[in-house]
Amino acid sequence: MANGGHYSSGTAVSGLYIKRFCSGNIVLSITRTIVRIPLWEYHIRFDSKVGKKIPNTEVLNKFKRLNNGLWIRTHPGRHKWRYLKDEPWLTQSLYHETPTNEEQQILDKLVNRFWLRPKYYVNDPYAPRKILIDDFTAQKYFYDR
Repeated sequence: MANGGHYSSGTAVSGLYIKRFCSGNIVLSITRTIVRIPLWEYHIRFDSKVGKKIPNTEVLNKFKRLNNGLWIRTHPGRHKWRYLKDEPWLTQSLYHETPTNEEQQILDKLVNRFWLRPKYYVNDPYAPRKILIDDFTAQKYFYDR
């Protein structure tokens, strides 16, 4: 560009956002893939006969709640027509998406107490992710914090 390369074009690649300026410089910036919850899923439903909260089935189908309170979900469409998609999308689709703190609080309100309790399964693939990390121990051994 004639104006010194102030305009940039970017592509998202596996959690990194690559900006390529017109002068040829490449800048990497880390962005977090977050989930946007549609507005129609914000309804908290109650059973009028029993008086208990009804869990939102769309939340239970899309998300998985780990024992440390984190909600995760897989990338939608990650197994559909993979041979037609480009390489950055293929690598990014293998990662899990995590909601923000406000969205996690909304998801906690949309389900009842049964789904908020810790769940333990045999041969659970999410077992390493369910551990709550103690920050005091991490500060003791890792000096990057």
